[in-house]
Amino acid sequence: MTDSPIKPGPSPLIRVFHFFTSLKLAVVLLFVSAVIVFLGTIAQVQEGLYLAQDRWFKSWWIIPEEGDPWWVLPYPAGYTLGILLLINLTGAHLRRFKYPPGGLGIMLVHYAVVMIACFLITKFLIWTPLYFSIVFGAFFIVEMLMTRNTQTALGQSGRKIGVDLMHFGIVVLLAGQLATDMFAVETHMAFKEGQTMRYSESRFDTELVVIKDNEHDPKSEDVVSIPQALMADENGNLAGEELKHAKLPFTIKIKSWQANSELINMTKAQEAEGTLRQALATLEARYATPENLTSEAKRAMETPGRLPVWKKALADMGVKPATDIVPQVEAIDADAAKAQQLADKVKAGFRTEMIDRFVMQGADMGVAAELVKRGQSVDATTLPPQASTPVAQSYRTVARKVMRDMESRNIPSAVVELIDTSGSLGTWIVSPHLKEQTVDYGGKKWRLALRIERTYYPFSVKLLKTTHEVYPGTDIPKDFRSRLLINHPAKGEQRETEVFMNAPLRYEGLTFFQYQMGKDELDRNRGTSSLQVVKNPGWFSPYFGCALVGYGMLRHFLLHLFRFIRKRA
Repeated sequence: MTDSPIKPGPSPLIRVFHFFTSLKLAVVLLFVSAVIVFLGTIAQVQEGLYLAQDRWFKSWWIIPEEGDPWWVLPYPAGYTLGILLLINLTGAHLRRFKYPPGGLGIMLVHYAVVMIACFLITKFLIWTPLYFSIVFGAFFIVEMLMTRNTQTALGQSGRKIGVDLMHFGIVVLLAGQLATDMFAVETHMAFKEGQTMRYSESRFDTELVVIKDNEHDPKSEDVVSIPQALMADENGNLAGEELKHAKLPFTIKIKSWQANSELINMTKAQEAEGTLRQALATLEARYATPENLTSEAKRAMETPGRLPVWKKALADMGVKPATDIVPQVEAIDADAAKAQQLADKVKAGFRTEMIDRFVMQGADMGVAAELVKRGQSVDATTLPPQASTPVAQSYRTVARKVMRDMESRNIPSAVVELIDTSGSLGTWIVSPHLKEQTVDYGGKKWRLALRIERTYYPFSVKLLKTTHEVYPGTDIPKDFRSRLLINHPAKGEQRETEVFMNAPLRYEGLTFFQYQMGKDELDRNRGTSSLQVVKNPGWFSPYFGCALVGYGMLRHFLLHLFRFIRKRA
């Protein structure tokens, strides 16, 4: 008796292929994706919407950082899961592929014709639902009639086209979402009625620009732009490289960077300090002795805004505040020691409240109050100059917490140094709150500024009119509409159009959405509008992917329905 030969197992490459195309992996990936979506949604509470999206969904891996909750572990992020799902779906389809009885060529031609037709119909009729439905339905009926005879090569190629199109549509959706996350650029265009804009601005990023008037065309400028990514990251860590450009006769070095900051006017801050100190001195005199306690308590009863301070002071002394605090204050006033203690507590409470209100004003008043609270003054000792130029003698920048929510905007600032072959030319403080600063070099005037990053276009957009309507008695928007004039000199095009809610404008590869609307602060009769400008190379993929999936599902369902009817007949 001889042993039967042992069949060799699959090669390592085949086993790897089977692993990445297995149904078990697909189930695991879908489960992990659901967990990441859940945890990423929870993380938005602490990290903010945009940071959580970038960290959990628009990255390859989630790396735990200091201060994270215990449940933040090393996880695969959105890009990794999306790529693995794409590989699994595509590989699983290829793994189960069977050579079509009617011939591979007929099948490929059939599939290509259907997908090209779906693409063209969706592309050109997407905004006209009636025409889309008619043309899409007519093509579907014609294609079904042509493949109704399953004995022909064309009919045999149509047996699995429904399933295949569904899979291909899902692949298009996944790939399109990946392209959107990686390459889409979102900016904003804000203007007033009658104003013309030739650029849009980023929501988050800034750029350092060096500007010089064009010698050949007085109406134009030569601009060298250095994006924020080359200067520092979102946390304020310097890139550490000297920045050079062929059009610049000097080198730029970033000395310091503040990811979010406030610009302080030293003169106004000193004025705010004087106002605050005068108010505190008045407070000190009023409560220096307990003689006025009862009269001040009566005054507090007439001014409800003062009552919380008094009630807290009484509670700190072990007295439960009554609705009318005057009798309680009169009782305490009879004891000189307790009266002085109450006066000190009330004085301290009003001092803290006064300083906190100044701090809430931000900028000049806020910095002045913070220094007074620490027992310091607004001067060159506590706020030393950050650069050598005259502007830096009058202004300072103070670092603030980096904001991550949707409503806030970080305003960075920096100290830059210009260097040529002879050495340093000086240091400048730059901020979007500051105007362009002049730099004299080589007999020419250059202008230096840190501003919100701009994207320029070969056309201009003028805001002609805004329509801002709400439902009566509410703040709910009824109709937000911007009437625009587009002028494209290179194409000789000048036309008017409207952008309103759920009706964006698509022009030159850009999509203009109606984002916000309001009134000019100086002229309330003049409307303002803010458009969201999106450049998304993958904008069409959701429409095309859904069309393929819908076509495939409908065809697959009807194919089985007709077979069932024929069997019953």
